[in-house]
Amino acid sequence: MTLDDVVFCAVCSLEAYLKKDGLDLVSSISPFDPPDYSGIKAKMKEWISEAVRAANVWIPVSERLPDDDEMMLVTCRAKNGNVSVNRAYYMDGCWHGSGSMAGVTAWMPLPEPYREEDECGDN
Repeated sequence: MTLDDVVFCAVCSLEAYLKKDGLDLVSSISPFDPPDYSGIKAKMKEWISEAVRAANVWIPVSERLPDDDEMMLVTCRAKNGNVSVNRAYYMDGCWHGSGSMAGVTAWMPLPEPYREEDECGDN
């Protein structure tokens, strides 16, 4: 299932839930611009991407490719079968990074950087 499929199912479920309670998705969610739901889809993709980042989940390139020009971790498989993790970005249909980018099989957003906590436990 692709991210677009997940978003489509979520929008349909949300719309059905709201209609069940007598609400109209178009009038109940004002920051978006239906009827094409592009605003809702964009926001849901953002939320799902944030959840993926927090969960440190690898995303197969066969399932979906990342947004252009965003640094990430990639899993690469060399011709000899060796597997490595590199830092790279995707732009204009090509991977750019350290080492060979020919065999990129999966990617994930970079985790948030480490931050030391102060005495109160706050960052």
